[in-house]
Amino acid sequence: MNEDLLGECSKLITLRICQTDCLVPQDGTLLRCFQYLRLYPISMGGFCWNADCRTCEVTIRNGSGIEETVLSCQTQVAPGMTVLKMTDKLRFCLRDLCK
Repeated sequence: MNEDLLGECSKLITLRICQTDCLVPQDGTLLRCFQYLRLYPISMGGFCWNADCRTCEVTIRNGSGIEETVLSCQTQVAPGMTVLKMTDKLRFCLRDLCK
């Protein structure tokens, strides 16, 4: 794999996805973190990466407990964040994390 593909990563943080704790780069969007975890399915999944398709929509809870529905391609990952719900397309790509 090309090590420059995902960019430089200064630190990994814990992101909770469907009851599974995952280490992801702190410097990036949620969709980029999903790609870090599952490179092939996310890269080949037909996501637009620019908020046009809405296939990367997720419901998150941030560290302060507030829930909101966001686009993962437009939302920066943050410590203490939990992904509660996602589109069927994302769930398929991350299926081994969302049992």
